[in-house]
Amino acid sequence: MKLITIISSVFIFFLLTSCKNQIIGPVDSEIVDFEIHFQNNFDNDDVLLKLDNNNIYAGKLTTDYVWSLAKAFQLQAYSGQHTLFVNLNNSYTYQERFTLTDGLYILIRYYDDDHPEWEVTKGLNIRFTNTAPIYD
Repeated sequence: MKLITIISSVFIFFLLTSCKNQIIGPVDSEIVDFEIHFQNNFDNDDVLLKLDNNNIYAGKLTTDYVWSLAKAFQLQAYSGQHTLFVNLNNSYTYQERFTLTDGLYILIRYYDDDHPEWEVTKGLNIRFTNTAPIYD
């Protein structure tokens, strides 16, 4: 019994010490904070979010219409060039290479129809900004 307890303790120790938060990007640049916000019109949708081919999120999202927000991620990565990949319901895919700087906000919205009055088209609408979104 003692042997099992010792082996279990060692295993748990190694498991906990090996589960470090992975910071993505070239290690010779500075680590910056940024956020990704899934905003409008998600309704139990399957979402896959990747940064440089690393899974950030895979699951269902639904927008809270009081806040116009489904989910927000506060992340860290190395500054510089990265690739953002978003897939929605295996129907809409967005991929773009961008430059990550400190304080960047990536705002992701979904529209199930064209809305020329808002200057948006059907599908994923993604905006990169240094201005924090305001939710009321």
